[in-house]
Amino acid sequence: MKIIEFLKNVFSDSLQKENQQLIAEIQELRQQKVELNHTLYEKTFSEDIQRRTDRELISQLEKKVVSLSDRIKAMQSDVNSVYQLNDELFKVRQELQQKMSEIEELERFIDCLPNEFRAVWVQKKLKDSEQ
Repeated sequence: MKIIEFLKNVFSDSLQKENQQLIAEIQELRQQKVELNHTLYEKTFSEDIQRRTDRELISQLEKKVVSLSDRIKAMQSDVNSVYQLNDELFKVRQELQQKMSEIEELERFIDCLPNEFRAVWVQKKLKDSEQ
């Protein structure tokens, strides 16, 4: 009986030590689990915030792109208007040059007329232009 009790005590001490070691390991594992869960939560939270921030930035960039696109279209319209005005100005210049040439030709013609015919001719032309 003493041997059985001795073995019982030896195994009991050994089992208690092993049990305490297992309990300590379990507590350590639980602590690691808590830390890992906390880290995972922080990462998930951080990634969620990053995704929201990314979405907000993308949305802002999309709005800026649309705004810039609208401004470019308006500028293109302005440029087209300037080209049209430039074409019209070119035509007006050509007409003005033509009229200036006609005036110079008439002035040369008038200079060739004797003085008494000049006054009559100028008055006739003025009357014609008024009508």
